[in-house]
Amino acid sequence: MIFGIPCFTKRKNTMDKHVLRFLDTVVDSISIIEEDLAGIGYHDYKTNRKKMIKVVDNFETILEALQSIPNEIKDEHPDIDWQSLEGFREKISDPHNGINEQEVWRIAKMKLLKLKKMINESFF
Repeated sequence: MIFGIPCFTKRKNTMDKHVLRFLDTVVDSISIIEEDLAGIGYHDYKTNRKKMIKVVDNFETILEALQSIPNEIKDEHPDIDWQSLEGFREKISDPHNGINEQEVWRIAKMKLLKLKKMINESFF
């Protein structure tokens, strides 16, 4: 207790700022992926190596940020399918075959916009 205020309050506020930073990173990375994939089809994506690398790098950023979010925050927001998100890494990457570009494309086009919307509605 400092000046009559429990010490955990300051720690909780600091943790919340870190969590918000991680979530902001997720939203920013999704926005970058959306911009990179706007107006192109799968064939154009697959044949543009720089774009593929940039999208996969942003996926990695999203996955790392999501892993940094404490379980108690995830428990407070069951409307977000955290379990499914944690499975993205296994879906897009195979240690024997490398990156599954088709799965990256599918998740980017079908899942990320919904995730971005849910994070924005729940946290910002």
